[in-house]
Amino acid sequence: MNKNRKAARVAEKNGSKAVSAAGKGLLLSIKLATDDLARRFCSEARSGGLLVNIGETDRTTILIRPSLLISDEDATEILDAITRTLEAV
Repeated sequence: MNKNRKAARVAEKNGSKAVSAAGKGLLLSIKLATDDLARRFCSEARSGGLLVNIGETDRTTILIRPSLLISDEDATEILDAITRTLEAV
């Protein structure tokens, strides 16, 4: 299954927190319900080793830009980390 489709399912499963997910290739953005939730998500994700940023235009959107050299296993680990982080915030 396509990684962006998996990310969209992660957003659907966390509907009260995640509004939508979009991406192209390895780039992924997830729109969260509030800017406070986005800040908490980023803080929690960073403490778990995930590199994320808050969008500059929309402060409720988090951006994930992994290395272009990651494996499918790495991409799956990133999606798992996103799921764990959404559940934790």
